[in-house]
Amino acid sequence: MWKVSPYDDRYLVSDNGCVKGPSGRYLKHVVHKDGYHYVWLGKGNRHAVHRLVLETFEGPCPDGMEACHGDGDRGNNGIENLRWDTRPNNSADKAGHGTQQRGAAVSTSKVTGDVVSSFEKLPRTCQCGCQSELTGRQLKYATENCKKVGNRNAWLLKTYGITQKEYDLILEFQGGVCPLCKRAPRAGEIFHVDHEHRVGQGGPVRGIICAYDNTRIIGRLKSFERAQAMADYLRDPPATRALGREQWADGRPKKKRTYKRRKRK
Repeated sequence: MWKVSPYDDRYLVSDNGCVKGPSGRYLKHVVHKDGYHYVWLGKGNRHAVHRLVLETFEGPCPDGMEACHGDGDRGNNGIENLRWDTRPNNSADKAGHGTQQRGAAVSTSKVTGDVVSSFEKLPRTCQCGCQSELTGRQLKYATENCKKVGNRNAWLLKTYGITQKEYDLILEFQGGVCPLCKRAPRAGEIFHVDHEHRVGQGGPVRGIICAYDNTRIIGRLKSFERAQAMADYLRDPPATRALGREQWADGRPKKKRTYKRRKRK
């Protein structure tokens, strides 16, 4: 059975999913990567075949409805295999037919099948130090302590390109102390990752130092040349060389702080 398309009366649509153009020739179905068939009713006027058949023989799509395939075959666009139904019922059909796309099968997926299969093998129980293995929705199986460790590891990897194990390795290589002030971290204190700002904010990691040395000393010097100039200046002051002696300075005396009384109106 053929009927006129509701979009253009020059095109005919059959109840088995075929479409004829103005010249009487059958239009070629273009199969998208999601499996649905499409036809063009003129330039830039693309239509899904299953929706076109339903709109031609059953009328416009009711509110809250969508086109459903009875057998789950997206290439079977006969009217007897199509119906308007709700999204929950359509999803239930997909689950029953085994055609519901998940993971790498989704057309907009950004991961491969190997990555998805590796996610499925992850453990679903949390132990101390297992945070690196728990990802995505499985984080709910992690303890609060492991979540903190995981967030810290993710931050180090994203910002500095090192893991928590590599951070600990660098700190251990330094003897567990800041290489500048030779101080070990206090309880609950986390030393900073120092890196060179060679190109903008990016550059090679140099070491693990305390917050004061990172922000107040190295953070203000910013370059090896200035740090070397500062070291030479402190080791051999130019004033001593110019005067030929070491001149002692008492410094500016502290001013006595005075308080002004407010006048009462």
